[in-house]
Amino acid sequence: MFRIHVDDRRLTILEMLRNGFSGEKIAKELGISRQAVWKFVNKLRELGYEIDNKYRVVNSPDPSPIDMAIYSKSLGVKEFIFLKETTSTNDIARQNPNSCVVAEIQKKGRGRLGRKWYSEKGGLYFSFSLNEIPLSDVPKITLLTGLAVAKTLNELNPKIKWPNDVLIDNKKVSGILCELLGEELASRVIVGVGINVKNRIPSDLIEKAVNLSSYGLNNITEIFKGFCVEFKELFKDFLKNWERILDEWRRYSDTIGRYVEIKVGKRVYSGVAVDVDVDGSLLVKGERGMEKIFSGECFYINIDNNK
Repeated sequence: MFRIHVDDRRLTILEMLRNGFSGEKIAKELGISRQAVWKFVNKLRELGYEIDNKYRVVNSPDPSPIDMAIYSKSLGVKEFIFLKETTSTNDIARQNPNSCVVAEIQKKGRGRLGRKWYSEKGGLYFSFSLNEIPLSDVPKITLLTGLAVAKTLNELNPKIKWPNDVLIDNKKVSGILCELLGEELASRVIVGVGINVKNRIPSDLIEKAVNLSSYGLNNITEIFKGFCVEFKELFKDFLKNWERILDEWRRYSDTIGRYVEIKVGKRVYSGVAVDVDVDGSLLVKGERGMEKIFSGECFYINIDNNK
């Protein structure tokens, strides 16, 4: 495990090494001992950074924990945790308030409704905490996060399937799982994001899922950086200009205008997805008239009623 506060000044050491700073100059600039610099350089090597005896950075791993720790500050967290392997990043973030957790492999990664999320090495799997989010705003966070992922991958013409799937060429490339902790007026939301980057897609999902490497995008760290930038900008408008975010979400929507079937527990709603309401719910017009659906499993229905 690698764990560090996002304001820890040691996070600048890697960039200083990349810029040719000596150990002595780094120590002087940061006001720390050369021994402290040496220890952190060894930690960098443990994390997969290739650094020669002259403190030159020969190669950086992908994902790059130090770069990700710096970028994660944009998510409003205080601490960054990087794991080679874990059960689920949501589980670790749940145990560590105000954190962003990244893992190379999840053994028990999960999507909505308890479904397994295949999390082999090569994907981007992370979770982070948002504090003091009212219960009524949790559906909005799901939409906002999906929009941030879509904007990160904008060059690939992504679409968003309500409520939380990001698609490329009608195949799923990303899923989002938001979990609420605490009371209605003092809640904490764990936002979990999985993006297929260069991980293998299981053979039984090859018709439904895709990875970014199929489109020439292979750098996990850069995709994480892009998400952090997009999420930060969107979250600024979360409370003061939600309508703008919603309008932008609509432009990416793959669901509005389709005939859908939404399963919510044992109940099934069907009809045309007309719009997304201001509270993040899906407005479906069917035989029972207009209905608001806050969450559920969405299926697209063809004219011949085959899903």
